[in-house]
Amino acid sequence: MKAQQVPKKLGRRVHQRLREELLAVETKSPTMVELDALSYLDCVVREMMGPHVPMQHEVPLKALMFTLLRAFEFELPVDPKDITTIRMFTQRPALRTELSKGGQMPLVVRPYGRTILGWP
Repeated sequence: MKAQQVPKKLGRRVHQRLREELLAVETKSPTMVELDALSYLDCVVREMMGPHVPMQHEVPLKALMFTLLRAFEFELPVDPKDITTIRMFTQRPALRTELSKGGQMPLVVRPYGRTILGWP
């Protein structure tokens, strides 16, 4: 079981650059044209989904990422080296020290610098 690891600094830079692009959008309910104009979001979604996923699956993911990354911060509570992948029907993240528990991804989620209901 090999894990693909993103260096911590690179992951933070990507996350920060993506958040900056998303926060620059003036509406909280962008149209698909506005989402498609976000070039960095497009790159991140395409990298996540891989080359063989139909484009219609990008639409809900872009909208979901737009909403979540503008409203929340995400942080791993464990060292990224402790995360590996296991194969079920698809690859799932798992903790190396708790493989018997199956796929899991510990994540700390906090509101991002504004109230959820009142953000612009």
